Amino acid sequence: MSSLLGLFGGSGGGQAKRNSGPDTSSALEQLSSHIETLDKKSEHLTKIVLQEKAKAVEFHKKGGKVNKSRAMQHLKQAKAYEQQIEQTENMRGNLFAQKMALESQATNQATLKVMHTSATAMKNSMDVNKVEDMVADVEELVDQSREVTEALTRDMGLGVQVDQDELDAEMEELLNDPGDLAEIEGTNPALNDLPSTQDLNPLLNIPSAPTKTPTTAEDDELAELQMFAAT
Repeated sequence: MSSLLGLFGGSGGGQAKRNSGPDTSSALEQLSSHIETLDKKSEHLTKIVLQEKAKAVEFHKKGGKVNKSRAMQHLKQAKAYEQQIEQTENMRGNLFAQKMALESQATNQATLKVMHTSATAMKNSMDVNKVEDMVADVEELVDQSREVTEALTRDMGLGVQVDQDELDAEMEELLNDPGDLAEIEGTNPALNDLPSTQDLNPLLNIPSAPTKTPTTAEDDELAELQMFAAT
C-alpha cells in the first residue's frame, strides 16, 4: 500500500522532486508548438529544394563547362537541403511519439488516481497481500511505459549519402520529365533571365578557328532536349 500511496504524495521527498519540473499540460503544449515549428521548417526547405533544382536545370540548359559545373553545385545543394528535410522529419517523428506517450501517461495517471481512491476505501477490508500484488503490477506497468517512451524517442541518426553518379542520374531525370521540369521552372520565373557563359565572361566572345567536331549520341540527345524545352 505504501508504494501505491507514494505515487500520489505519500512520501514527501519524491513528490517534491517530481513537482520541480513542468507539468503534463505544459510539456504537451511545448511538444505541440515545436512540432508545428518543425512542420514549417520542412515546408520552407522543400521550397528551397525546388528552387535549387530549377537553377540546376537552367544552368545546364545554358551549356558550357562553367554552367554545367554550376548546375551540379545547385543540385548538390538541393540534395543537402533534402537531407535536412529528412533529419527534420525524423526529429518531428520522435517528438510526436513522445507526445503520444505523454498523453498516454496522463491517462495512466488519472487511472492510478482512481485506483488509489478505491484502494484507500478497501484497505480495511482487503487482504494486504493482494493490495501489494496490485501495487507491484502497477509499478511494473509504469516501468514498461517508461521504457517504451525512451525507445520511441531515441534519435535514429539517419543520414543520406549522395555520389556524383546519383546527381547525374537525377539531372537526366529532371531534363527528361516535362512535368517535373515545368513544376521546378515555375517556382522561380526569374531564372529564365540568367546570363549565358559568354555574357559572364567577355573573353569567351573571341572567335576561334572553325572546327568540326563529330557529334556523339550524348550531344544529339542534349540537342533534342533543348529543342523540347524551347517548344
